[in-house]
Amino acid sequence: MKSLGLKALLVSAIATVSFASGNAAAVPFTVNSASLTPGAGYGIDVNGSGNPTENANSTLLDVRFSTASFVAQNFTLNAIGDTKIFNIGTIDFREPNGSQGIRSAETDFLGVVAKLVFTNPDSGEKVISANGQATTGSTQDGDVDLIIDWAPVLVSFGTTGQYRIDFTDLSFTRESSGTAAFANAGLRNAEVTVTLLALDQTNGTVPEPSSLALSGLGLLAVGLMTRRRKT
Repeated sequence: MKSLGLKALLVSAIATVSFASGNAAAVPFTVNSASLTPGAGYGIDVNGSGNPTENANSTLLDVRFSTASFVAQNFTLNAIGDTKIFNIGTIDFREPNGSQGIRSAETDFLGVVAKLVFTNPDSGEKVISANGQATTGSTQDGDVDLIIDWAPVLVSFGTTGQYRIDFTDLSFTRESSGTAAFANAGLRNAEVTVTLLALDQTNGTVPEPSSLALSGLGLLAVGLMTRRRKT
């Protein structure tokens, strides 16, 4: 009976260590606001009367950027390699197929800048940039019309902490049009992934909480074995 009691105590101690090691390193993240700023090559071509038009003089690629659906994010990452994925808005490719689809004059200045304002684990605005590459020709032939390629950003916090911000690269093969079948064909989410790369040790190098807990568990085991011999 005494042996069973000692085993139960050890099992309880191990469970406590596992819980402590899994929660001691939790890093809180808060993202309060987000924005998407398209390059000068995006927009809606208009005629002399200010009405939307697409003709041989068109110079703007019709892509709509919105962060109206963004919701402030509060989350924790518990261990190195943990990730959080969320959307900050939408990117809608709507370039009409009229007048030869995408023209060469509509393929430049297609960069995009995203800005995220963090208040945890550090404070400040984070800027993430993307290159846009458009292919001339029809926007209804199934070929790739536009690629938005994001560059990840590394952010340091505290003394040794670090995380990465990266957006999902996007590819568009057909425009959103007025027909029901293709109303949202060019609609994509602006999806961001935050990955914890390193924990912060602001007060200097100290043993991990799990290491301290394991040391305590070892002492507990020795004490229990000594007690068992005495009884």
